Amino acid sequence: MDPSSSDRRSGHPPAPGFAALFTPKIVTVLREGYGLTHLRADMVAGLTVAIVALPLSMAIAIASGVSPAQGLYAAIIGGFLGAYLTTHVPADSLKKMFGVLLVIVGVKMCLGK
Repeated sequence: MDPSSSDRRSGHPPAPGFAALFTPKIVTVLREGYGLTHLRADMVAGLTVAIVALPLSMAIAIASGVSPAQGLYAAIIGGFLGAYLTTHVPADSLKKMFGVLLVIVGVKMCLGK
C-alpha cells in the first residue's frame, strides 16, 4: 500500500511538493488574483499607518528622553521587524506599538542616556 493513498483515506491533504514549498509569496499572491484594486487599498493602508506611527514614535522617543530621530529609526526598524515576525500571525497595532517602545528603550539603554 502506498503512503499517499493512506493519507487520502485518513483525511490529511497530501504534502506539498518542492516547487510549492519554495515558490515566493509574491508569485502565489499574483496567481490568486491580486490586482490594482488590492494594491490601491494596501497603499492607502500603508499611508494611514505611516501617518499615525511616525509622529507617535517621535512622541514616545521624546517622552523617553532620546531624540526624535532615534524614535524614527526605531519605528522604521520596528516596522520591518514587525512585518517579518508577524508574516503568518495576525498582529494588532498594540503589539507593534509596544515593539517600537521596546526598541526605543533598547536604544536608550545602549546609549546610556
